[in-house]
Amino acid sequence: MAHRRSQLSSGFWRKRLSLLSGAQSKELEHFRHLVRTNVPGALDDARAFIADETSGRKNYGEEACGRAFWLARLTYGKHSSNGMLEGQASTLTLKLLTSAARSFSSDNEKRAYCLRFAAGYATNPRYFRSDFVLDKIGETISAYGREPKHRPGLLSLFKARAAWQEQSCEKGRSKRDASKAAKLYNQALEGAIGSSTGLDAEAHVHLFPELYVFLDEFSTDGGGSKKVLSVIDYIVQNNFGVYFDATVEAELIKDGISQYQDRHKRRLGEAGLESAVRSLAKAKEAGDHIATEMLERKIRAANASKPRAEEDTEE
Repeated sequence: MAHRRSQLSSGFWRKRLSLLSGAQSKELEHFRHLVRTNVPGALDDARAFIADETSGRKNYGEEACGRAFWLARLTYGKHSSNGMLEGQASTLTLKLLTSAARSFSSDNEKRAYCLRFAAGYATNPRYFRSDFVLDKIGETISAYGREPKHRPGLLSLFKARAAWQEQSCEKGRSKRDASKAAKLYNQALEGAIGSSTGLDAEAHVHLFPELYVFLDEFSTDGGGSKKVLSVIDYIVQNNFGVYFDATVEAELIKDGISQYQDRHKRRLGEAGLESAVRSLAKAKEAGDHIATEMLERKIRAANASKPRAEEDTEE
């Protein structure tokens, strides 16, 4: 099978995209150097650049996209990171893309292009995504879908990713719970070759490995599903020239889904924490010292359990 012969994964196959062109521009030479040698400095540069959004700077949108490209690379496959830099890079990646979109207010095509990558990044489990980015998944998908130049096939792909990750958090979930994601992936696949409505550029490179991993995880017919996977792999290789390492893809995607599940658990914990804070205020007002002490212990324990990577100063 193609994935067994190839040592490549689907990350960053963007040869035809202007995002990569912006990333390689002369204007970003200093930024590229910072990314390689001084990540905190690159993050500071990106913050200052976003703050300059309304200055009327020439080629602001292209340079914003270029910075987003390099910062996104810092987060690719970094799910096991316990530091803060990857989280900040992730947040800035999304902010740069949405800032670039705003700069193209009179250019429907370029604006849709920026928002397409914003939604693609936010929904792609191959990347380490900050809590800020994970919380923006629905918003980025909706923003792209409102664009006159959006591609319905890509929109279905983004929605399928979101549905897959969301169903992974459901209690008592079963393989049937993945039906919504399956329908959306099918819609993306049906429009894969549409000239203006289907997929383009590297979208196939993402869709087919995801579809492969999705079917491998949720198919119930062992023998039959293996045959289907073999057919998919053969078609992808011969018709689209897409080679991927199924093992690597599965690890990246499942790690990203696990990260999404962790964020879901923290959101539930935050809801409980907010409730505890409200109850603490009432207990203090009522002079209930026992309840006050108990709730204070609960709040301290909840705050102490927050991971360092969650400390995102970009929000």
